Amino acid sequence: MNAFDFFLSKRFHIVLWSLIVGDWLKKTGKDKIKKRLITQLSTGSVIVLHDSGETFGADEDAPVHMLEALDEFLIETTHRGFTFVRVDEFPAEEKKKAGAELSLGKRCLITLWMQWEKLFHLLFRVHSVEPPGELLTFRVRRFSGTPVQLQEGGWLQSGDRVIELHFDNATLLRLSLASRSTMQLAVQLIRAMEKSLPLLSKRLSERADWHDVKGLYGISMIHRGATQFGFTVDDLPKGLFLSLSKVYLKFLMYVIHPQGGKRLDTKAQLLSPKRICMSVEELKRRYPHAGAPGTQLQPSPPAPARAFDETMNQSM
Repeated sequence: MNAFDFFLSKRFHIVLWSLIVGDWLKKTGKDKIKKRLITQLSTGSVIVLHDSGETFGADEDAPVHMLEALDEFLIETTHRGFTFVRVDEFPAEEKKKAGAELSLGKRCLITLWMQWEKLFHLLFRVHSVEPPGELLTFRVRRFSGTPVQLQEGGWLQSGDRVIELHFDNATLLRLSLASRSTMQLAVQLIRAMEKSLPLLSKRLSERADWHDVKGLYGISMIHRGATQFGFTVDDLPKGLFLSLSKVYLKFLMYVIHPQGGKRLDTKAQLLSPKRICMSVEELKRRYPHAGAPGTQLQPSPPAPARAFDETMNQSM
């Protein structure tokens, strides 16, 4: 900024950037540009990139490297739930509204909760579905509780080794804050699930010590539409565990949702956690990964957007 810029402010709206990666330099190159964009990106970022290699100090091939990096960056981050718009399509008042909904107390609570989640992942050996930042995390454990009949046949019995699924709450929070409607959030969740499940299938195939894992198992209030992905949705048995699960998940809803308190007041009767389960065989059949022997990649099942939208309206 200099004095001459202010003379132009009557004709133009001055917008500064929050993310700059040195894409014009000779020493940067495509890989560094992409890495810096991905590692430094956050919701609301204003990214500056350059389309000229003719200015003083710039690499002549810099625009080519930038465009190649940008192409890969947009594909990867769009799958993670980010959307990209022009500055004039993202009004400042919407940004202020998103920030205003999170009070100082709420932000402190979120920070503490995310630190606890990191500790939980460490203590209970929770794995990330690679790459980090995907929607699903998981751990391997023994199934306990009443048997569950699976959608494709067979049962999950107490003592069976299972993959216990969890949402990555930092990712869920980011998607929630970045979405302008429950439908947009539902679409982002669907995309994230469609990407995470094949990655999980790949991880299972690569681990010889997980050969006896029988199925996937999780407890969630975001369960409507899960059957379209191949999950069996089952009621939790009544008792202390169900009561504690409701308390925990409602508290989690309050923490990660910008309007958590209001949602709990207006949708409390609809916040009912369910068990979601799937056999490993069904996971591998529906979500084969590239290179798996004897498999052919099939398109994902139709995205249950309306069902997820109803769930988000109820639980989110």
